[in-house]
Amino acid sequence: MILARKLIELIERNASTLGERWSRAVLNHPLTPSYSRLPKKELRRRAENVYASLGKWLDNTISSEEAKRRYQELGKRRCQEGFDITELMVALILERTLLWDLVEEKGMLDSVYDMHAALELLLAVISFFDRASVYVLQGYREEEGGIRLSPERRPGPYQPTGVWYMPGDLLDGEDDNEEK
Repeated sequence: MILARKLIELIERNASTLGERWSRAVLNHPLTPSYSRLPKKELRRRAENVYASLGKWLDNTISSEEAKRRYQELGKRRCQEGFDITELMVALILERTLLWDLVEEKGMLDSVYDMHAALELLLAVISFFDRASVYVLQGYREEEGGIRLSPERRPGPYQPTGVWYMPGDLLDGEDDNEEK
């Protein structure tokens, strides 16, 4: 995929920019407070590692199994460091969002052909980050395995879900059951 190669090159050329933007984002986001404990240089390195992994995954330098292993290990390390799992998920979402912002900013998608190829690329990027999220979560939970849930954190009884919308509410105000 030609656009994947262009994305890899964009990531390589802008690694420090992406790292800096992500550092600012996690330091300012209300759901990622633990990142403020880390020096900015470490934050940038962590972001650059994720982007480098994406590039290697896109050009098949690392296998899905290798990516799985790396991100499960990442989840374990972040658990050991005391990060909340929510922070890790938000951090990955921020990385994906900032990358796509950069793609748009640099004008990678200038033609209709690029838009079609971009859709394929976007799906690959989303797939990477979705898999990374699942693997981080698996590693985190595995590391957390020896930790018993306190009584306050134990699952409670089943709570039925209420009705949010009636079927007609979703049809832009049209109601097929209404008499005319």
